[in-house]
Amino acid sequence: MGKKWNFEIWAGIEALILQVITFAWFYFCGIGRILAWHNSMRDFAMGLVILILGQVIVKKHLLSQLWAPAGGIYLLMISIYPYVIGTSMHGWHADFDLVNPYYLSALSVGIVLTLLAAAGQKNKKVRPAATGIIALSVIFFSVSAISYLVYFFIYHNMFPAEDMIPVIMTSWQETVGFMTTHFDTAKLAGLGLVALLIIVGGLFMGWFSTGKEKKVSPVMPSMIWSGKTRTIFIVLILIMAGLTIRRWVPRCYPLYELKLARRYQASIIKAEKSHEENYKKLQITDKQGKPLQGTVILIIGESECRDRMTAFNPALTDDSTPWLSRMAKSNQAILYKKAYSNFPATALALEQVLTSENQYHDQSFSDAVSILDVANKAGYQTWWLGNHNRMANGTAAYGLVAEEAKHKLWTNPAPQDDKALLDLLKKVPKEGNNFVIIHMYGSHTRYMDRYPAGYPEVHNSTKDSVVQYDTSVKYTDDIMSRIFDYAEKNLNLKALIYTSDHGEDMVNGHGEGGFTFAMVHTPVFFYFSPEYRKDYPQLVSNVEKHKDEFFTNDLMFDSLSSILRAGNNYQNAQYDITDSSYSLPEDKALTVHGKHKVMEDPALKK
Repeated sequence: MGKKWNFEIWAGIEALILQVITFAWFYFCGIGRILAWHNSMRDFAMGLVILILGQVIVKKHLLSQLWAPAGGIYLLMISIYPYVIGTSMHGWHADFDLVNPYYLSALSVGIVLTLLAAAGQKNKKVRPAATGIIALSVIFFSVSAISYLVYFFIYHNMFPAEDMIPVIMTSWQETVGFMTTHFDTAKLAGLGLVALLIIVGGLFMGWFSTGKEKKVSPVMPSMIWSGKTRTIFIVLILIMAGLTIRRWVPRCYPLYELKLARRYQASIIKAEKSHEENYKKLQITDKQGKPLQGTVILIIGESECRDRMTAFNPALTDDSTPWLSRMAKSNQAILYKKAYSNFPATALALEQVLTSENQYHDQSFSDAVSILDVANKAGYQTWWLGNHNRMANGTAAYGLVAEEAKHKLWTNPAPQDDKALLDLLKKVPKEGNNFVIIHMYGSHTRYMDRYPAGYPEVHNSTKDSVVQYDTSVKYTDDIMSRIFDYAEKNLNLKALIYTSDHGEDMVNGHGEGGFTFAMVHTPVFFYFSPEYRKDYPQLVSNVEKHKDEFFTNDLMFDSLSSILRAGNNYQNAQYDITDSSYSLPEDKALTVHGKHKVMEDPALKK
């Protein structure tokens, strides 16, 4: 061909080598259909053209400093995301479509940053702005890729959109608590160092790529790429890259997961709008026709796993639940030792705990009614006492449910020591018919912050974090005993029901991404006063009869409706443990919103 085209030839060779290495890496990671034209080969060819034209237009090969930011982003995105996706899915359905957004985004962002760096090299006035944009881009894509990889190393899975919901609803105090619980000082220092390196690296990449290159290639592109032809190709590439960025970058982590989480929040807002109509449809069908004269309390725990509660697991010799253990031994508390949470995260779990929505029918949250709706229509004075940040304005389903209470009280500031809930409980009138929901902070990370300094520790493990968790469980038991004592003496307590939102894994915490069944091993128990037992012996007998059967806490609505003597047209007797017809066989019980069967739990095979 002659020396005239030497630059283009070498540009093609470099682009081809990079593409072959990239797709070989995809194959090594277990990504499927990488040889199908309509899936991957078409994009292979498009990437090849972009890389060749990019080099020709900027008159620099891929290994020049001009391409440094593009190369850094490309290396991170192409090495990390396919590896995590392929490894997480173990080769099953790890389709090219899953890595395609990262591949095309890396190419399109890279070419735009390279053109921007070229503009910075050519014009000193443009250089500061170009440096800033390049630095921010490098920092954003680096943090995204590295955090995705860190999540994978912790949970051995891809980051699911469901785990973005608690992220966007978490306060900075909770974030600090999570970090200090799951990362020791050395790891936190390491994360800080990595963050500093990313920032410095981004700034360096921006300044370095826009600076004058010391070495100038002796071989330059053909003159055909000069003048108007070059301008036309620059415009075409920018248009194509811009359209690609617009389509594919929003489908990459974390923007895609954030989009789905926001969509969830939008569905909650929609549900709020439909709530009035649902409430009109709600009919109380119970023959009693009036509320109980006294108080019924539902306590919602936080991150409490029955595996770490002595009442549920007698193998734990240092009693982590002395009050509940006594209540169980005296047959006052009815323990459900095969209870499971419907989801391993607070927002999605409580969405079903508190409403008629569950895993076993197709009713959506927007079509459901809450247990507070039922209590309100039945004539109760309803109370929400919370030690979490107030989740109003559609940020969480349970926040909307809380707003339906006639009386809403939150600790201030929230969260704080759960004993503050006792002060709120004392504001409930001693006379009348009350339905009270108490939302504890329980065993939320950091575990050591959930109980007072000097509180007696529980030693059923040699691991500090487990000791701290078990001690938080004991403190929760202590608070519940105080709630029970006060309510029994002052509020004419008729019934007390407890469920945690979800469980906790002692290594991975909770969340769908690193799911283990410990995350849904939820404690559930029921207490009925002597008077209640006398008035409704068959109901209590049914609850006791079903205590060794499987139960998922998304069925709490059906059971609570009957306990409140507020049977209704949203209730299903099959899912009501107070009914003799209750039935949830092992092969039908579900968790993680139907993604897993309870029978898969390894603990059941022991």
